[in-house]
Amino acid sequence: MKALIQRYYVVGLFWRQLYRTYRKLRFRHLDLPIVFGNSLPKSGTHLLMQILQGIALIGPFWERGTFVYNRRPRTDARRSPQSIVRDIHALLPGEIACGHVYATPENVSALIRPSIVNYFIYRDPRDVVVSHAFYVTNMAPKHRLHRYYRQVLNSMENALPPASWAPPMKPWNSPISGHALSHILAGSNWTR
Repeated sequence: MKALIQRYYVVGLFWRQLYRTYRKLRFRHLDLPIVFGNSLPKSGTHLLMQILQGIALIGPFWERGTFVYNRRPRTDARRSPQSIVRDIHALLPGEIACGHVYATPENVSALIRPSIVNYFIYRDPRDVVVSHAFYVTNMAPKHRLHRYYRQVLNSMENALPPASWAPPMKPWNSPISGHALSHILAGSNWTR
């Protein structure tokens, strides 16, 4: 099974690279920008992605599913600034991509260029906290806080205050680096 998944992944990479090359050659005469949709976690990322996918229907832009993360999706470990900037620089003209990219000096210099059109979406922080608590409690059994929210706090009413203002917690000896409010504060520099 593992070999089949590996083979599927390699074939997928091949086809994505082939499509990328085709698009690059097909529209090389056009001076297309990169379209990048940035959002804070739990702030309407899927809505922004749907809006940006509509651009591909009316122009020579293409969306290949690129998503730039600040953290590794499975381990939730922070990614190095160099790896995030490398992902941003790997985007091609005409490509539509999305991400959760915080406003660090490295990210700002990589994204704020004439060749990139940026869209940014965010929500009222109170809504983000409610969405985060609901998501972790009811929809994300593999999230690092799921067990804590379900077993210790055991209700949405109890989960909301820790999601918004509690200091970083470390239940069951697992390092936990923050809460919903830290995501909001980390991304808030984009609005300045």
